[in-house]
Amino acid sequence: MLYCETNGEQPLIPVNNPVMKTKLLTLLVLPLLCTCARAQSSNVVALADESLVTPDGLYFDGERGVDYQFGRQISAHGDCIEVIGGFVFVTWYQGGMDNRLLRLSRRRLGDPAAPWVTLEFPDQHIGYRGDPTMGDSPNTIAVGVSTIDSTVHLLYDMHAYSQSGVPNNFFNYRVMNRDGAVVRKIILHRC
Repeated sequence: MLYCETNGEQPLIPVNNPVMKTKLLTLLVLPLLCTCARAQSSNVVALADESLVTPDGLYFDGERGVDYQFGRQISAHGDCIEVIGGFVFVTWYQGGMDNRLLRLSRRRLGDPAAPWVTLEFPDQHIGYRGDPTMGDSPNTIAVGVSTIDSTVHLLYDMHAYSQSGVPNNFFNYRVMNRDGAVVRKIILHRC
């Protein structure tokens, strides 16, 4: 129930008229919406740089339901991109069903000439429900960088799998040494 002030006889009275309720809500909410719209219009997003990480990303050929599930490529979504400490980190799988290898690329921001530096891991995309002959496109690689000690954390091949279904690949996780996000030589550990 809404209340409105009167001429002083009663400080607040209920407004039971639906038209009056609508008018009051409009008067109360409209200024708030205008303020939000004005604040959002001042935020402008612009492309600062464009760069190809690799031409060798994993792409599934063949027939859906036979050679791959869901889509032909593993698209960058979720937590596969991280920007921190002046670097952008991108995770991906190297292409070719015989490869499917886990990769982490890093590039310094603000320098269009900066090269992509790619770390190669022996881990492979495990395929749809553990079948290495069938691609699973939602199976991305999540990357996180600790703001406390600059360790890079990778979590991968976790597309709704259970320990009983894929016991050797149920929890795939890697973590780098302290300051691994900012040093030139990176040391990796598999957990």
